Amino acid sequence: IVGPTLAAAARLHGAHARVFLLDDGDSAEMAALAARHGAGYIRRDDRSGAKAGNINHALRHTSAPYVAVFDCDHVPEPDFLAATMGHFGDERVAFVQTPQYYANTDDSPIASAAAAQQELFFGVIARGKASQGAMFCCGTNVVFRREALEEVGGFPEDSLTEDFALSIEMHERGWTSKYVSEVLAVGLAPEDMASYVSQQRRWAQGCLGGIGRVLRSRLPMRQ
Repeated sequence: IVGPTLAAAARLHGAHARVFLLDDGDSAEMAALAARHGAGYIRRDDRSGAKAGNINHALRHTSAPYVAVFDCDHVPEPDFLAATMGHFGDERVAFVQTPQYYANTDDSPIASAAAAQQELFFGVIARGKASQGAMFCCGTNVVFRREALEEVGGFPEDSLTEDFALSIEMHERGWTSKYVSEVLAVGLAPEDMASYVSQQRRWAQGCLGGIGRVLRSRLPMRQ
């Protein structure tokens, strides 16, 4: 996590939290930013596996029993942990997902359309999936149980949508997921067509590429 997220994460309440900035860019500016906010700073020499590899590397250098992940453009509300951690009272819950919400909807028609798309998914679709125990991880604004991550070997590094692939692995092993239908972090939508198409192509390619993994999995039909 980087940027404004660092300062916001430092104000989280509901659980003791230590914040780490995961920098795959090996940037002196990012290291200084982390130091300025009193956050930990983790970089790596081998940058394989993209975001999944970056998080897996950080997991090997941290030890907390629960791990919250925020993309660099998402800023958590102070009560993010207070609203999510209670669900881990159920020992089979692997992760708790919250909505992705875009705050820049007035910046461009593209941003507005992207936000409308997200609101549809994180509204009725996500609530419906959650009612069937089928909500999957969406990569940011989510808290994981480290035990579950370790059992499945961390984030899959062979998928463009590592969060989706991870969810399949966890559900297949009997872990469950929870969805909190409350905006607890605020992010930014793509503001131009090139950025939007790049985002959607990556998501679509990753999920289509995961169809085989889904068909081979041992999941109940509702999932």
